[in-house]
Amino acid sequence: MRIAAITRDGVIGVDAYTRHGVFVTRDQVDVVFEDGGFLRIPPGFVFDGASIPPAARSLIGSLTPAGSVAFVLHDYAYADGAVWITPSGSMISISRQRADWIALALCTWLELDVDDQLEIYAALRVGGSSSYRKLPVLLTVAEWIAR
Repeated sequence: MRIAAITRDGVIGVDAYTRHGVFVTRDQVDVVFEDGGFLRIPPGFVFDGASIPPAARSLIGSLTPAGSVAFVLHDYAYADGAVWITPSGSMISISRQRADWIALALCTWLELDVDDQLEIYAALRVGGSSSYRKLPVLLTVAEWIAR
C-alpha cells in the first residue's frame, strides 16, 4: 500500500486549541493510494495526535506540514466510523491492521528512514489497541473537551 497523493500538496490547514491540546481540520483532505482507494477526512475533524506513540511523534515531528499529515491521517484511521473508499466506490470500515498499514505508507511518503518506519509500525502494532476506535469521527471541540 503506497500513497499516491494527498490533496493540498500535503499541507493541511488546522486550527489549534492549544489550551486543550487538540486541533481541527479546516478543509476536507483526500489521501489517494496507488490502488485507487482513498480516505476522505472531513473538515472539522478533531484530533490530538494521541494515536501516534510518543517515540514515533519525535520521528515524525510536530505540527509541521508533514507532521500534521501524519497526526490527522493516523488519528482519522483510528477513529470510530472512519471508512476506506475502495477503487469501485464502496465504503468499508478501517480495520486496525489497515490503519497501521496506512501509517506505514505515510512513513514512506514522508521519506522516513526504513528503520524508523519499522519502529513506528512495531510501536503501533504493540500499543495501538488502546487508541483504536475510542473516539467517533465527528466530534466537536466542546464534546472533545467534555469527554
